[in-house]
Amino acid sequence: MMNIMKNAILSLAMLLLSVAAFGQSERTPAQQMTDKLTAKYNLTEEQQAEMLTIQQRTFNDLEEITHLKKSNISLHIQKMRALKMGMEGSMERILNEDQRAILAQEKAAFRQQKSVLYSDLKAKGASAQQIDYQICQLEEAALTGTQ
Repeated sequence: MMNIMKNAILSLAMLLLSVAAFGQSERTPAQQMTDKLTAKYNLTEEQQAEMLTIQQRTFNDLEEITHLKKSNISLHIQKMRALKMGMEGSMERILNEDQRAILAQEKAAFRQQKSVLYSDLKAKGASAQQIDYQICQLEEAALTGTQ
């Protein structure tokens, strides 16, 4: 009888964990990124709704330019930079002064990260196109939260 109870409790626990994990996987990348940004900037409910719109647009735009990685890398890099600038501008418009200060710190840290990457690649003799591509990869990782 005791083993049956243990097995039942263990099965129930596994079922609950599975349901929780399944629920997490259903969130879109835009929703997941909005969750991260909500925690980072302490967004209000109104800001969260606006941030979700920004993130959905960003992820849609990223999807639309993905094919350019193989067909026209220079255009892909150009569009990634424009996308990042547009997203940052949209974020700045919805953030309050304190939140914009956090964003400014993050942008400065990212510029430093890009500078270090550029210097490392330049020292290794990478071409300008290789450097641009690696920096573009870094920007894409920042946009998608995979950095």
